[in-house]
Amino acid sequence: MLIVKLRQLEYVLWVAKLGSFSRAASKLRVAQPSISKQIHALEDELGAQLFHRDGHGAVPTSAARILCNTAENIFKQLEHTKVEIANLQDSPMGIVNLGVPSSLSQYFASDLGDIVKARYPNICLKITEGWTGLLYDWIMSDQIDLGIIYSSQITEHLVSEPLVTEEVCVIALADGQSVVTDYPLSQVARLPLVVPPRPHGLRLVIDRVFTRHGLTPNIVLEAEVWTVLKEAIGRGDVYGLLPPSEVREEIEAQRFRTISISEPGIKRTLCIARSRQKRATRAVDKVLKLVINETNQHVRDEIREPLPPLEG
Repeated sequence: MLIVKLRQLEYVLWVAKLGSFSRAASKLRVAQPSISKQIHALEDELGAQLFHRDGHGAVPTSAARILCNTAENIFKQLEHTKVEIANLQDSPMGIVNLGVPSSLSQYFASDLGDIVKARYPNICLKITEGWTGLLYDWIMSDQIDLGIIYSSQITEHLVSEPLVTEEVCVIALADGQSVVTDYPLSQVARLPLVVPPRPHGLRLVIDRVFTRHGLTPNIVLEAEVWTVLKEAIGRGDVYGLLPPSEVREEIEAQRFRTISISEPGIKRTLCIARSRQKRATRAVDKVLKLVINETNQHVRDEIREPLPPLEG
């Protein structure tokens, strides 16, 4: 039976990270011979060399890199377990990293931080903004605990809850002359369109709807940055496909106007998701429920089909 001590794993991680037995010893405040002895014992246990030693330092072998990946996961799980045990008797505690689309953060990010602080003072909420394509990658790479993404991005690797469903409209420059209030999807496909690039969740929604109806949209520009997208629409030679909430200020200022898409239409559903591979702490669960309620409360006046907040 393989017997590996946590102390040995810690030594391997720091030697690999710093590239030196002496620097690792200084960092951990232990004698260098003690680190060497423990790593030698681990090499004997594993039957594999972990470091190439020379006069310039220590270079991890392939075996060491595999072991370091395992060790990092072990220490992450131990930290989560520590928090869960503390939560058995105390209020939820720990750091919760939440990723939100920039367009949605304006509705609830600051309020949510205040609510979390008031209700759960031992939870440290960190909010990061990003495109939904990035947010998906950050969830999968364990950089964030929770992310708000599109239902079109949900896979079997994620656990998710729906937040809100919004109608996607044609967004045009308000010229003060047009009286058109809706377009069929076939006509929308012929318009010169500016849309986000893949893998943005909204783009996935748009592509799927057009493909389902045998249509190819006339995409003349892909814009990753909202300001670029809005500036393109503002020039009056292209049209956007967005939920009205994304350009609320421009619509209220009568700079942009919306044109509905008649049946079948295009709709997007935002979800809050987390990795299925990572066990959620009580702190993560509490923040998840607050996001569901706060998102519904702040967005429901801007959308046509709000989903009810989930209880629990």
